[in-house]
Amino acid sequence: MKFSTKLTILISGIIVSMGMVISYLVYASSIAVLENLVKDRLKNQAFHTMHKIDMMLFERYEDIRAIATDPVISSRVSTPRQITERLIQFKNDRGYDSLAFYDLNKVCIAETSGKNIGRQHFPPSKYWKDIDEGKDVAIDVLKSDFLNKNIFRFASVVKERDGVVIGFVVSRLLVESLHEIVKQAVGIYDVEDFSIDLLNKDGLILYSNYNEEGVLRDSSPNFEIVKIALTAGIKADSIKHVHLEEEILAFVHQNGYKGFGGAGWTLIIEVPTRVASAPAVELRNRVMFIFFLLTVFVFPIIFFSSRKVSDTIERLSVASDEVGKGDLDVVVDVASKDETGRLAESFNRMVSELKESRERLLGYSMELETRVVERTAELQDELAKRKRMEDELLKARELESIGILAAGIAHDFNNLLTAILGNISFAKMQINAGSKDKIIDMLKRAEHVCEDAVDLSSRFVTFAKGGAPSKEKTSILPILKETATLALSGSNIAAEFILSDDLYFVEIDERQIKQAVNNVVMNAREAMPDGGVVKVSAKNVAVSKNDNLPLKEGNYIKISIEDTGKGIPKENIAKIFAPYFSTKEMGTTKGQGLGLTICHSIIKRHDGHIAVESELGKGTTFHIYLPAA
Repeated sequence: MKFSTKLTILISGIIVSMGMVISYLVYASSIAVLENLVKDRLKNQAFHTMHKIDMMLFERYEDIRAIATDPVISSRVSTPRQITERLIQFKNDRGYDSLAFYDLNKVCIAETSGKNIGRQHFPPSKYWKDIDEGKDVAIDVLKSDFLNKNIFRFASVVKERDGVVIGFVVSRLLVESLHEIVKQAVGIYDVEDFSIDLLNKDGLILYSNYNEEGVLRDSSPNFEIVKIALTAGIKADSIKHVHLEEEILAFVHQNGYKGFGGAGWTLIIEVPTRVASAPAVELRNRVMFIFFLLTVFVFPIIFFSSRKVSDTIERLSVASDEVGKGDLDVVVDVASKDETGRLAESFNRMVSELKESRERLLGYSMELETRVVERTAELQDELAKRKRMEDELLKARELESIGILAAGIAHDFNNLLTAILGNISFAKMQINAGSKDKIIDMLKRAEHVCEDAVDLSSRFVTFAKGGAPSKEKTSILPILKETATLALSGSNIAAEFILSDDLYFVEIDERQIKQAVNNVVMNAREAMPDGGVVKVSAKNVAVSKNDNLPLKEGNYIKISIEDTGKGIPKENIAKIFAPYFSTKEMGTTKGQGLGLTICHSIIKRHDGHIAVESELGKGTTFHIYLPAA
């Protein structure tokens, strides 16, 4: 897809998206405002409608009272014919459907239609019950069997001038007369869009513009909601609720008018939210349509503008590909002086600078290559010289080590031979003296010195490549306790053992391991001339590559022997395992310098490792690793 097409689609999409967002925001804000306006308006319309109904009822209330006090009707001497003629005049003047006069037995003696004359009203209706209870005027809504329609009935007691009750006058008015009042209640909307119910105090429908069959038979489904508000003392309100669909409901309770106190009726006006929000929906649709027209109008402009921009970008893209292939002679034609033209000029300038830079880099590269060749030759010479120097230094160190070892061996054996020769010479002198006991004593001393020479030879054997250990599977626990305890016996140093009970078994040469442990403990003993405690601990460990130890991965026993002596200087730590290295006087038992060397050799031949940690003034710890069996 070309860049111009992408840009056109992008901008068009932005315009459409903005249109949808703005339409939604307009709709959301409008719907909220509109719903509040509808609620207030419905509430006011319900109030005014109920007020008009009260006024109408009041007028009929006053009217029936006026008819009951008419001189002809309230006279005992008036004939039924006279009363009927008078009732017909009232019917024509006041717009009643019918008027009737009943005697005290509730027998009709005069009626405008003339069809119920002589009939007793039975069964008694609510308004008759109210009259019997002493009310002068009563109102009821019921279905007329004669008219087969729902009617208002207004009844009033007829009294003579002396106050004696002589009968009752009853007027009938079709409930349909409320329809005109209801039409005024809905205002600009269609009556069919509204559900209007007039309820009595028990919720029974007295009038309904949508449920005529339910009048005087059904209760309003919204009465329970309204009843809660009425019980709380709220006489008029508007609410939003869901019945069959989301609806806005307004209600008002009858307040009466002037002398008419009302009958406890409630008027409910209900309108679907979709009807109330229709203006907001229409506004949203108009906004969306405007943005659609704007998109259609702007689309060609965007397309041709993007095409102009994309042509330059396409040329720049082709030129960039050529530059990527190494062609720095490419030039983009500048077709305009706007931003795309300036972009093309900048590209041409950049390519020109890249060409100059490449030429300079080629020159630097050739110069650098020459210098590298020269420097490489110099480094090779220097490395060769350094290698010769390192070889000479290594030879010197080897000769120095051999010299130290030879001097130590010569010194030890010289001491031993001197002792042997001295004792033999002294024994020879005692032969002439005839002292047999002294001769034997001197020879025994010479014998002991020879045994020391044999022991020294065995040490050399252990240190050398010979002396391979004779391994057996055993526990290290008794070896550690026995060897450490024996090495510290007779001294002012105590042994503290921290040994795990579940230590692995090991395959070792018991004699050699005892010698190694003895050498380390003796080294600790000599480091603490003032006494103290040597801690001997052992535990199971798993060695991995991350431990950076010169051991194969696997399970090991780690033995740690810690003293609290004066410690080893850092410069001597690397030398302590060297043969004949000692900080003590040579020639003494302590100063032979082979103890740790032999120890290192033994542990190495058991595929283990020995390491040391030391801090001046605090002490030294030797760590011995032996592989588990």
